[in-house]
Amino acid sequence: MESNLTLAALTSQLLVGLSRAMILFIVSSGLSFILGVLRVPNVAHGSLYMIGAFAAHTIATAFGESVAGFWLAMFCAPLIVAVVSLVAERLLFCHLYEREHLMLLLFTFALMLILGDLTKMTWGADSRATIFFCSWSGRWWRWACGCFRPGPSSARSPGRRRWIGRWWGPSAST
Repeated sequence: MESNLTLAALTSQLLVGLSRAMILFIVSSGLSFILGVLRVPNVAHGSLYMIGAFAAHTIATAFGESVAGFWLAMFCAPLIVAVVSLVAERLLFCHLYEREHLMLLLFTFALMLILGDLTKMTWGADSRATIFFCSWSGRWWRWACGCFRPGPSSARSPGRRRWIGRWWGPSAST
């Protein structure tokens, strides 16, 4: 049985798996942080994460999908999520801290469903894609995505170059 797995495909799968693991880590660490500090079993923090992602996409596309729009979105989206979270905490959660954990769990589950439906009503149920910046298409990014083509610097090198040289660019070449 032959395997057609190339280094580019392996790297791509590794980066996708790493990004999915980072998302799961962010969601689970938010749950354990809120439960540990506030003693509230909050399951709605994933919906807040989703609102932040849609807000970032909206801000980035409002500025013509430019690099400035991207950085503005990365700055403003957490602030938008913080405002939504503050409103939810001051209006809803502060009255429920003395209740039992099951009541809080059911309340945050309902809040998760409400925020999910509000997000669908605002942005729709379609997935969104972000832009790929030309400034991110440097030598290391092309190599990581599997579209590395040997250039003059690799032709001068005897034998195969080390992968770290491809990753960090021409300054780390052998």
